[in-house]
Amino acid sequence: MKPFLKWAGGKRQLLPELLKRVPKFKTYFEPFLGGGALLFDLMPERAIISDVNSDLICCYLAVQFQLDELLAAIEIHRQNHSAEYFQSIRSIDRAVDQSIADMGTVDRAARLMYINRACFNGIWRVSKAGYCNSPFGHAKTVNFPDRSLLKQASELLKSCTILSGDYIDAVATADSSSFVYFDPPYDPVSKTASFTGYSIHGFNRCYQEQLKNIVDRLTNRGCKVMVSNSYTDYVRELYGDYNCVKVLAKRAINCKVDRRGSVSEILITNY
Repeated sequence: MKPFLKWAGGKRQLLPELLKRVPKFKTYFEPFLGGGALLFDLMPERAIISDVNSDLICCYLAVQFQLDELLAAIEIHRQNHSAEYFQSIRSIDRAVDQSIADMGTVDRAARLMYINRACFNGIWRVSKAGYCNSPFGHAKTVNFPDRSLLKQASELLKSCTILSGDYIDAVATADSSSFVYFDPPYDPVSKTASFTGYSIHGFNRCYQEQLKNIVDRLTNRGCKVMVSNSYTDYVRELYGDYNCVKVLAKRAINCKVDRRGSVSEILITNY
């Protein structure tokens, strides 16, 4: 199965390398869900998935159990699409008389899916104040995922537990029969290369070290763990006591066209 969202840092291009390293498991955990490329390819019988981006989680919940309502809502966006309409939908989170948190799951999901498809290069991005600031993509029409793909996704997600919030809480029940895949915001390869704008929550090196401590705890618990990150000296040193391998991944999302292409990433496993 293919993901139904285009998400910065998505793993479709890295799937062959990931799949070669997936161990046997009973329960799959993916706390930094994003577009969920590995989830949809594995199609596990049991999974616990989560993300700190509450709009993204609303999207997964709507696909899971409110697909018909979601399809009707995104059709309204498709029919009304224009530059002015895009700006009005994007600016809802700035309205003084309306809160995003007060919107229903379906409306929040449809808003994210519309912006994801109508914005420039499919990059969902928020400011430090929590406002979506993805620029308009100038497409005359918006093509949403087809109904059959969303139906397949809905069937898979019905077997998943979907959580919103901190990744530490999401893996609290992982045990020796579990496989945990961490795909956090990457350590920047340069001072200008960092992109952690999926949510208002940043992910600096203090958080990278916190994640390493969680990997240590899960390892002591007997969980199988895999982590992906950028191939930097810092990450290699941080995970120096684990199995690390350098891989090449194609990246199609970058505001500068000449910076798209193959980049070096690291895969870390405790098995």
